[in-house]
Amino acid sequence: MNFSEYLFSCQTRVDQILKSFLSLHFNVETNLSAAINYSLFSGGKRIRPVLVYATAKALNIPQNKVD
Repeated sequence: MNFSEYLFSCQTRVDQILKSFLSLHFNVETNLSAAINYSLFSGGKRIRPVLVYATAKALNIPQNKVD
């Protein structure tokens, strides 16, 4: 797996976790939930979560402990 593929897989995983969390806590469409969705999913690269996943992998920490 090259860096671009790794980056994409981490970004996808973080997006899925965020969407799952939001669906549990903001299941009604409101201005607040729309603002949260806009700010979270408007196209960032998610470098911090990727660094956390990479550090955990380097330290042999299971990925489910990092999520």
